[in-house]
Amino acid sequence: MLARTSMEVYVGVAGKAKELFRWTKYPPDMNRESKYTGERVRPWHAAAREHAPHTIREAYSVHPADETDWTVHHGDTAREERDREVRNCMIKNLLTPGTSVQYRSTGNSLAPVVYSGDVTMWEPVTDHSELVVGEIVWCSVQPGNRYYGHAIHKIGDWHGKPFWEIGNLKEPPNINGWCYAEHIYGVLMEVSGVQPTNTT
Repeated sequence: MLARTSMEVYVGVAGKAKELFRWTKYPPDMNRESKYTGERVRPWHAAAREHAPHTIREAYSVHPADETDWTVHHGDTAREERDREVRNCMIKNLLTPGTSVQYRSTGNSLAPVVYSGDVTMWEPVTDHSELVVGEIVWCSVQPGNRYYGHAIHKIGDWHGKPFWEIGNLKEPPNINGWCYAEHIYGVLMEVSGVQPTNTT
């Protein structure tokens, strides 16, 4: 089990964290901290190789520079959507039984915490009562079972059952929907903006 990184939340702005995540296993000359003031290389999204393997790795199993995004197919939106649905199912199937996950993220809805092309690392959620406003979770948003890695904006109670309101980090934020505990699988622990070593 990975140790949770402490997080400070801006007062009055749900979902915005001052200092979040960093890679700690790799030498500093190969990574950089993911603070807001850090200089990011973005985006790092090359089209996937024609026969890129459809794999999701356990966190820390490879250096983030070796992580590729096999869901990117420039000009082929339908194929990208299919591959992202496959990726979502693979992520859920790993997080649910308790396996950590890392993958190269797509989209800028979590900027400035995560930019498109950053490698994100997720830890399975074991105690939902520890989740706080501002944390970024990997979840199935209701209604509709839509998969997102997005931020918690509100924690509430519906007839005795806790729920978490989920949205992006835009200003103003777009609220995607809500989750019960059974819909939240992972929590974002670390982010790396390191460039991929192979983009062809």
